[in-house]
Amino acid sequence: MNPSFRLGRLAGIPIAVNWSVVIIAALLCWTLAGVVLPELSPDSPTAGYWVAGVLASGAFFASLLLHELSHALVARRYGVTAESITLWLLGGVSQFGEEAPTAEAEFRISLAGPLASIGLAAGFGLLGAFASAVSLPELVPDSLVWLSFINLLLALFNLLPAYPLDGGRVFRSYMWMRTDRVKATEIAAQLGSVMAWMLIGIGVVVAFGGFIVSGVWLMLLGWFIDAMGRAEAKTVVQMDVLGSTTVGELMTAKPVTVESDCSVGELIHEYVLGTHHSAFPVIDDEGELVGLVGLEQIREVSSAKRDETTVGDIAMRAGEVPLMTRDTTGSE
Repeated sequence: MNPSFRLGRLAGIPIAVNWSVVIIAALLCWTLAGVVLPELSPDSPTAGYWVAGVLASGAFFASLLLHELSHALVARRYGVTAESITLWLLGGVSQFGEEAPTAEAEFRISLAGPLASIGLAAGFGLLGAFASAVSLPELVPDSLVWLSFINLLLALFNLLPAYPLDGGRVFRSYMWMRTDRVKATEIAAQLGSVMAWMLIGIGVVVAFGGFIVSGVWLMLLGWFIDAMGRAEAKTVVQMDVLGSTTVGELMTAKPVTVESDCSVGELIHEYVLGTHHSAFPVIDDEGELVGLVGLEQIREVSSAKRDETTVGDIAMRAGEVPLMTRDTTGSE
């Protein structure tokens, strides 16, 4: 089951929502209608709290979407493709097809989201002041002020120098200008890890102080920042290594071949387990290449049929195998 469902496209970018957002939206509505708004507007009707809670929650998620869309639109100006935007448990995430081409590009792309949130905070604040000035029901300005506050909080949190948050990426772009992308990523990830563990520690203190939900939330955020920062740093290092390595250096010059009439069972026991390779060129009786067989094709054959199915039956045909030259880099 796909954990996310598509909402459509915005500015040509696919927009998706993770199922966890449904839970968060319900909790947010309940918190606003049952706790926050009654404290801000104690004399309002119960139905009004729920209507305002639902509308404010919707505006909050729309704000998250605009935050991520700002990243994507600025990235597009620098030739970076935004493949999707997904709202999920801990906010929003933009999936890009490639890294920012320069440190300046990353700086501008990273700042776009927080600046959008600050702009939204100012806009909601002005609307709240106007609603109060024209004597609209107090739930209206109070809801708008809450939206202003939450967007400002979102901007400030994202500006923390905790990679891969926006502030961490801004810090990485700064270090990139002074070193190189890989070194900058490693430094940013290390700082991000320190910040993440600080968040986890604060979360523990908050939880033991009686605010369990807030404490757990901070611990989850800290864990996410640490895990994602380490993962992204590892990917950047790997891509850098692959970028300076050619296919000719990575490939097995004299690969182990398997004949097309070999059974899948024999392929597994004598070739896969015996050589620890994940793919094998397939040849015919005359030694001519007819295709390629790998773990993906092997998995499609049930254990009951492995002895009666030949490699030739499941192999990818030679004309279907993607080709590349020896000089192609590993990152390509």
